[in-house]
Amino acid sequence: MCFSDLSSCNLIGLASSLAIAIGNDLSANEASILAAFFHLLVITLP
Repeated sequence: MCFSDLSSCNLIGLASSLAIAIGNDLSANEASILAAFFHLLVITLP
């Protein structure tokens, strides 16, 4: 599977799932930084 083969909705879902899995033990501030990172990652992919 290549990320370029996924739709934008699939990429957002993947990023959200990763953020939830990684961010379970983070503070609210750390979680917001992680969410911003994944948001920028998804919107900058071609």
